This record gives sequence, C-alpha cells and structure tokens, in this order.
Amino acid sequence: MALSQQHPLPESPPYMECQGMFFPYNVNMECLEAMKTFEIRDDDVVIVKAIVVLRNPKDICVSSYHFSQKTVHLKTPDSWEQYLKDFFDGNKLYGDYFDHVLGWWQMRNDPHFLFVKYEDMKKDFRSSVKMIAAFLEKELTDENLASVLNSCSLESMRKTFSEFDIRRKVFVRNGAVGDWKNHFSAEESARFDQKYRERMAGTGLEFDFE
Repeated sequence: MALSQQHPLPESPPYMECQGMFFPYNVNMECLEAMKTFEIRDDDVVIVKAIVVLRNPKDICVSSYHFSQKTVHLKTPDSWEQYLKDFFDGNKLYGDYFDHVLGWWQMRNDPHFLFVKYEDMKKDFRSSVKMIAAFLEKELTDENLASVLNSCSLESMRKTFSEFDIRRKVFVRNGAVGDWKNHFSAEESARFDQKYRERMAGTGLEFDFE
C-alpha cells in the first residue's frame, strides 16, 4: 500500500493505493484485509442491519472480468483464461470468492442480516424490493415501489453510469443470469463445478446458474 502515484499530492487529497485501487487516506491495512472476508469476533455486538447480496460464482467471475476491462482503476486482464485461473485460485483484488461468501453466510441466522440472491431478484424483483423494505422496517407505497423498480432498471443504470468518469466503454452490461455459458468452456465449467461442490458442501447455500 502506498500513496497514490497518479496524482501529485498538491493537486488532490491523499489517497492510499492498494493493488491498483484507491482508498481514502484514513483506511489502514487492517481494514483492507478485513474486506476480503467477513469474520465476526467474539466481543463484537451487531447493532446495525446489513443486506448481503449473493450471486453465483460463475456469473460473478464473468462480471468481474468485464468490470476489470471497463474500469480505469483496475488492470485490464491479460486474457479470459488467466483471469479465470486467478479467480479460481482466489488471487483477485478482494480475495477468494468462497471465503468471502461463506464468511458472511455464517451470520444467516442473525436477524440483523438479510441475504438476497441476485438470481432471485432477477426472477421477481418486485417481491425482493418489498422484502428489503420490510427488513428495514420502511413503509413502501406503490409510488415508492414504482420509483425503485424504474431506478434499478438496466436502462436507468446505464444512463446514470454514463455520467461518471468511467473512461472505458459501457459500464453496465446485460445483467443476465447464466451469461457464464458464453465464456466458460466445457472443461473450465467442469473444473469450476468440482471446486464449487467441494467448497459449498454442507453449508446449505445453493445458487441458480441459469
């Protein structure tokens, strides 16, 4: 971790740079390490509510691959094959996918945590929004619901992100479930499935892949 090298300090606030990502100067290494997994300590008292969005690892891999290509602060992947290998080995910016997901999943029985699967939102987003509102104990009028549904549409998000300084083509892609099929070879898929079964065995956590 080091001070940002891209901008002279007199021209911009000091930022810390870690693996190509920028963070506020007051973020220390302990915080950066904690982002990779969620581990609650014995003396921690949870008083806030947290919404944890989960997505199947194959689509996550594909999405993050394209994200890395289209975001200026991340190194462009050398190839899909290399990116998949790094993802498979847990050698990505935010650490191992399974460590991250299962770290949060240990809190599934705590009422302060709501787990929402991306695939379920794609199937019935209206019901997902209502569930989130109920979890947050917020009244949701028909007008509120319509506004959320519109703001979260791909068209609306594309318009919003087009106003940001992303600098690399289109930031929001198709958001489809099962897009991994357009990237994984049969061999890659089989190898990934084997690791998925090994890491998720006995956890009670399952995903839809299409």
